[in-house]
Amino acid sequence: MEIRELQRLIYEYGKGKGFHDNDPTADEIWEQGCDIIPRWLMNVVSELGEAHEAFRCDDRLNFAEELADAVLRILDDCETLGIDLEAEIIAKMEKNKQRPHMHGKKC
Repeated sequence: MEIRELQRLIYEYGKGKGFHDNDPTADEIWEQGCDIIPRWLMNVVSELGEAHEAFRCDDRLNFAEELADAVLRILDDCETLGIDLEAEIIAKMEKNKQRPHMHGKKC
């Protein structure tokens, strides 16, 4: 399954569970969503924090699940905002090919 397809599937699943019942449109989010996007980003950070805690407790199963939760949130948010994350990833990988070896690494 391609990322774009997975992104749509995750969004539709969330919609079926009522998570998108009152969502503004992507344009409305960008125009007036100054509180929405930061909240979504912090939800991803929260999932990564839970993954960090699982790592600290040597709980590999929960670690993997929390990473999946973070990716699920990102894919769902991208679909809500109309972002084709698969295309963005491919474009970013192409951009990174032009960077020097270990760019940004100080040591």
